[in-house]
Amino acid sequence: MAAIVSWGVGEVFYEVIPAQPVLQNISGNQVMIPNMATELVATTRNAALAFGISGLCLAGFLGVAGGIVQGKTGVIVGAGLLGSVLGFVIPAAVCLAMLPMVLRARYLQFEYELAISFAMHSVIWGVIGACAGLIGAIGLGRPGFIVKALLAGFSGALVGSWIYGFLGGAVFPMEETSLPVSNAWYTRFLAQLLLSVMTASFLALASRASGREQGRPPGTLPTGANP
Repeated sequence: MAAIVSWGVGEVFYEVIPAQPVLQNISGNQVMIPNMATELVATTRNAALAFGISGLCLAGFLGVAGGIVQGKTGVIVGAGLLGSVLGFVIPAAVCLAMLPMVLRARYLQFEYELAISFAMHSVIWGVIGACAGLIGAIGLGRPGFIVKALLAGFSGALVGSWIYGFLGGAVFPMEETSLPVSNAWYTRFLAQLLLSVMTASFLALASRASGREQGRPPGTLPTGANP
């Protein structure tokens, strides 16, 4: 659900922020068109919005899911809202801080484009996964599971970004998957699907393993949870 919703909302806001035109001399003519600097600003802001939406949906849905497991309406609402806020703000802030430097390096060091892309997606996706894992643990009402959940979410998103990077280079070379947000709707959907599924899968596995360590049979709800 997080993948579908974030992809749908992301498509509505895809490249909604235009690059500002500036006065330039082209073959003796003064024209107002975007330059590299304004293109980078627009790409950064659009990516911050896109990844903020991804984090909002994934962390928000996992917070709600944790509250449903507990069977507490207040937790469902509270964890969902907290996940939505943190899931949007933190990835968006990371993008705004990191992407201007990364995008310049991508243009200037194009021979390292693949490595730069892998590092960029690893960091941004990892941050989203970590936020989602944190909120998932809060929603479950398991403070002792927070660190493991955060690491599991980060790891799942990281693996998802690597799969996306390999698939993008091998199967979708024309869709510019090395950009923060690719230029085809189906590769953007693939990104959302991998991010959500891998993060949730790693979080579920970590939760199951943590439950076994605490002596609960697999599938048993935490103490105090409603069936």
